[in-house]
This record gives sequence, structure tokens and C-alpha cells, in this order.
Amino acid sequence: RAKTHYARKMNVLVFKKKVKAYVSVSGTKIPKLHSV
Repeated sequence: RAKTHYARKMNVLVFKKKVKAYVSVSGTKIPKLHSV
């Protein structure tokens, strides 16, 4: 159980990093999306 919880935590961290990178990339390309 603890192992899956840790894995889930890591997945969330990776997901957040991906979202952050995606937002920064689309933010430079599409200013409208960034302001929303």
C-alpha cells in the first residue's frame, strides 16, 4: 500500500511538471490561453 501511494505521489509530481512545461510552452505561443 505504501509503495503504491509513493508511486502515485511521484506520478503526480511528474504530471505537474508536464503541465507546467505545457503551460509555459502554450503560454508563449498562445497568450490568450495563459491569461485564462
